[in-house]
Amino acid sequence: MKTKCFAWTVILSFWTAWAMGSEPAAEAQPRPVVGGPAPPLLLSQLLQSPEGAEWSWESLRGNVVVLEFWHTGCGPCIALFPYLAKVKEALADEPIVFISITYEEEPEVQSFLKKRTIPGWIGLDDRERTHRAYGVRHWPAAGIVGKDGLFLGWAPPTTLAEDSKLLRAVLRGESVPLRDTLDGAMRRDGEPVIDLSPVAEESICLVQIGPPRPGGSELPSSHIYQNRAVSLSWAVAETLGVPAPYLEWRADADAEAQIAIMVRGCSKNRNVALGLVRAVLETTFQLRIAEEEKSRDVLILKLCGSGAPNWEPALMRLKVDPDAGLIAPNAEVLERRKAGEKFFIALGSTAELAAHLSYAVKRPVIDEANVEGYYHFYFPLDMEKDPPEKAIQAIREKYDLCLSPEQRPVRVFVVENAHP
Repeated sequence: MKTKCFAWTVILSFWTAWAMGSEPAAEAQPRPVVGGPAPPLLLSQLLQSPEGAEWSWESLRGNVVVLEFWHTGCGPCIALFPYLAKVKEALADEPIVFISITYEEEPEVQSFLKKRTIPGWIGLDDRERTHRAYGVRHWPAAGIVGKDGLFLGWAPPTTLAEDSKLLRAVLRGESVPLRDTLDGAMRRDGEPVIDLSPVAEESICLVQIGPPRPGGSELPSSHIYQNRAVSLSWAVAETLGVPAPYLEWRADADAEAQIAIMVRGCSKNRNVALGLVRAVLETTFQLRIAEEEKSRDVLILKLCGSGAPNWEPALMRLKVDPDAGLIAPNAEVLERRKAGEKFFIALGSTAELAAHLSYAVKRPVIDEANVEGYYHFYFPLDMEKDPPEKAIQAIREKYDLCLSPEQRPVRVFVVENAHP
């Protein structure tokens, strides 16, 4: 059954996304007791560890161990890795082990490691037994175990990423200000963690997800979204930087559910904001996203003729109606849009055009026209109601561009339930 019901989710900063976000009711999870023996690491495999390395506390005795809980779809986790790598490098000669624990299986993690670097060992907890033993339901989370195998507490992940001072104090056997609960580790001095300056240029973010409301706008501004109604699949695709036809939706959440998103802050770093939106979407709708390469029916975008294209350069400013919340390439199109007519509008090279056309034709479009420059592409089209053939015909008649069907291997993103 598809899930269409959801509540407002308001998230302040990366870390409170997991402390305050939508979460299913559950029985109390087992928790490690500060000062008591650390729960066993019930892993299935270690990656990036020395040959013969074991993960029992007996074999790790004599080392401080940092347990980082993460997954490949966690934007904040990924943002921290470069900073944690510097901390690990600074402590290279110390008896300390970093173990990054994910609930994912080896193929997903190995695919991720081809593009990203993770410092230290990687523990595969594909049956989630270690997550349950430590009561982890939010990511990222960081726990510290002393040289004697006793659990010392939870640390805000940003604190670990800032520098090596906290871990050096642990290595010296000094008392450090760790937290005894995961919820406490999401805050500093009882307040939500909102200072992520080590991770983002502008770190204070407000994300709201809820049902569409009147007054949504498509105008560009410091906000990534302004309450404009979009489908859940469109929102997920936007955070991944791909058109929706590059998604393979297997999750119970309704891909076509209409939602509205507002993001305030993070205006100086769009990628950080999109990463945060993705994290909130995953948490709110209990999604898990994995990347795969698959053979797909696609359309190849090419020039129909051999002559140079004579297209309209997008050199002038867009026409804007702030009251209606609309933009258009010229005054005529703006008036027609205000009157209720639907338009396809894209600006940029043929690569940008191909990405936009993917929505109109309901399948991936691969650019092989390879025309650089910045152009206006627009024509009347209701992308929700009109058949793909109308867009294919319009793009040929107006811009002398052909769309030819082929089978090609493409990168797709599989969207599944976070907890099958």
